[in-house]
Amino acid sequence: MPIKSLQQNQTAQFPIIGKLRKGDVKQKKTGKDGREIEVYGKDLNYFRFVTDDAQAAEAFAKAYKNEPKQIRVLLPFATPDQNFQAWMEEYSAGGLLRQCDTENQRFHRSKTGKADMTPKPCERLCGGACGCKRVGRLYVIIPELARLAYVEVETHSIYDIIQLTQNLQAAHAVRGSLNGVPFLLSRRMREISTPGDDGKRVRRSKSLLFLEPDPKWVRRKLVSMHSEAFALLPDRSSAADEPLYTFDDGQEGEFIDGDIYEDFDENENPFERAPRQSPAIDRLVSVIDKLFGADAANATTYVVTGWTKKVSKGQNVRSTIIELSDDECDAISDALTVNGEPVKAKYEADKKLVESGTTSGK
Repeated sequence: MPIKSLQQNQTAQFPIIGKLRKGDVKQKKTGKDGREIEVYGKDLNYFRFVTDDAQAAEAFAKAYKNEPKQIRVLLPFATPDQNFQAWMEEYSAGGLLRQCDTENQRFHRSKTGKADMTPKPCERLCGGACGCKRVGRLYVIIPELARLAYVEVETHSIYDIIQLTQNLQAAHAVRGSLNGVPFLLSRRMREISTPGDDGKRVRRSKSLLFLEPDPKWVRRKLVSMHSEAFALLPDRSSAADEPLYTFDDGQEGEFIDGDIYEDFDENENPFERAPRQSPAIDRLVSVIDKLFGADAANATTYVVTGWTKKVSKGQNVRSTIIELSDDECDAISDALTVNGEPVKAKYEADKKLVESGTTSGK
């Protein structure tokens, strides 16, 4: 049986192995009463990773060197509120005294120090006084650490809290879930209004937090959104009667017309910006990537043009991909699954001939 006071009503959570801080280490100074006190360090324009985990520290330093201003992160939960929360909090030497949303306290301690989770109105709204200060906490996973563990990003800036809330809500509205979306967490300089020494507001430059989906993911998402708009259009198949993998012209044993390696970046995904996507296309991409590895882009051109025989010199292979129906994509995937190695060998042989200039290069 579980210990009810310890194991019931607990939320699933991985350990926290470090913090990304915005400021330098705390400094000591003498207070008005002559006692030594700790104060926050100066604001930085980069992230400072703090951890007592040697493995995590080494992995972070290797991935981001010194003074990183942008970090790749994943969010562990589906909704904005699960990943990021901001509260008004007050602490004493003994720990947390109260936690409030500016209207109601969800946690407070009695005069005897007993923790109480019973909702209670905010002290200030009731005419009382408290030492609450705002604090926002974002929980992220840093892929380079290779750990299923959280890194906490803490901020006390009202501008950060508003910005992160807006960023998360916007991303959630597009996809419906924040799980699996790669984000870029960055520091950017912005001019904000802050209190001056004379009580008047002044403009100062501050390094604020920004969170946005990785542009590579965004490009794919935009393709998907575009595809949905054309989902009711019929497939245009131009190769239904063509045999699988006819890589030569059937007469001279030479590769089809056109230089298939022209104008293609080897790191470019040939399916980006295509007006149509489907599970069949995704499967074909996966099969080709697995078989051809780093040369998947050029190999995709080779496979698709070998199927359709319709890419002429200067024509972009993407325009041919969208003419394949889902059945044809599945047929190519099935054929590569069964005969992938012979196709790969033929591709590499033809590629060498093209690169050596021994073919006609038509």
